[in-house]
Amino acid sequence: MSSDFEVVTNIYLKLRLVGVILQIPDVNKITKVYKNKITSLNISRYENIDQFNFDFSRYYNEELPKLETLFYRLEDLNSLKKLKLSGWNFTTLPEELCSLSNLISLDLSYNKLSDIPDEIMNLTKLQRLNLSFNQFNKIPDGIFQLKNLQTLNVKFNSLNEIEKINELPNLKKINLEYNNLIELPSFENNSLIVLNAGFNQIRSINPTIQNLKKLEKLILEGNKLERILPEIAKLSNIRSLILNRNFITKIPDEITALKALVNLDLKQNRIEYIPSQLKTLSNLQAVQLSLNKIKEFPKTFSELPNLTYLNLDQNLIESIPNLIELFPKNIYINLHGNQIKYAEGNFINLFSPDKYKNIYLWCNPIRW
Repeated sequence: MSSDFEVVTNIYLKLRLVGVILQIPDVNKITKVYKNKITSLNISRYENIDQFNFDFSRYYNEELPKLETLFYRLEDLNSLKKLKLSGWNFTTLPEELCSLSNLISLDLSYNKLSDIPDEIMNLTKLQRLNLSFNQFNKIPDGIFQLKNLQTLNVKFNSLNEIEKINELPNLKKINLEYNNLIELPSFENNSLIVLNAGFNQIRSINPTIQNLKKLEKLILEGNKLERILPEIAKLSNIRSLILNRNFITKIPDEITALKALVNLDLKQNRIEYIPSQLKTLSNLQAVQLSLNKIKEFPKTFSELPNLTYLNLDQNLIESIPNLIELFPKNIYINLHGNQIKYAEGNFINLFSPDKYKNIYLWCNPIRW
């Protein structure tokens, strides 16, 4: 094998099958390897290796080699910063991984892990950890000792609670999608920028969410929320609010305090009325309100100077105002599948192939 291998700092190996020994004649020329079968690979003497990506997630349930037979003395790779071991069917974390003290990013997705030893706290430089598609019912205690952790992905597990989340002082992004959470924890962490807890069983928003002063994106879609708490008004930096597929009946007036809001998604709820105060959200660009119970076209959206996308399809709207006058700019307006029988103004112009090509009125009983 070429000595050039010893100075490589970024290696990406895409491994697809298992069976024979992989040999790389010149790693400077081969950065991706396809359709190889591997039983052993001695990498311990290549101390300058910076990154390995061994992704078997497409072969999640197939028999794979054991880590100890594939790598000899993995713990000797002191320069390793990024490691992906996805789809290896691990039920326990290989001990040698906890000695890779320079790791910044670790991906253990698509395994069968239900716990992680406390020794993971030895990865003191770790910033990104992906534990998605495993079998955790709680976040292991050792994770909360990773004080430099910035991104944690635990979607598609069986989590019931996440009460210790405040013990991660530098956490900026957390993905909790598709778990069994029935409530959010009390929040003290002021570093979170993205909170994604979509597709759980959450019935209410913890009032302490107001402590997340740096939060820019909140995703709680696919839960069982019935109301939006007034405390949400404290999220002054939030740009994207995703609350679709819930049971929300009312948009509170307090939402008008979210002056940085750019994207509002309340699709598939039970909303009947749009408050006129929404016109004060001058940065709002996209509004998603399809599959609600809105009966009257909300003219207030015409006063949003930056609005480019408005989706009101499959509501109960029976008539629409003169959209040409209300929206002189060419924006996307979807009114598909309502009960519109009457349109004010020059209705034919709504189908102009030029200026109004993005207004959709399909599947309405409009009288010509």
